[in-house]
Amino acid sequence: MRAIRLQPSKLRETPIRGMVVRFVFGALVSVAAGLVGLRWGPVAGGAFLAFPAILAATLTLIEEEEHRRGR
Repeated sequence: MRAIRLQPSKLRETPIRGMVVRFVFGALVSVAAGLVGLRWGPVAGGAFLAFPAILAATLTLIEEEEHRRGR
């Protein structure tokens, strides 16, 4: 198992546009989760709040797999 490390220098490698897109995406998903929660209850809204975390983990795994395959 790999240890979790904080690497602030990686922030400099990420373009500002990429950070803004991630922030806006997270905000939109949070608003959508709030609206779903109001309409169908907190359980349904909570499921929507998990989406950004699940998406990020999935994309990271896909990227690592592609890197291993040499693409």
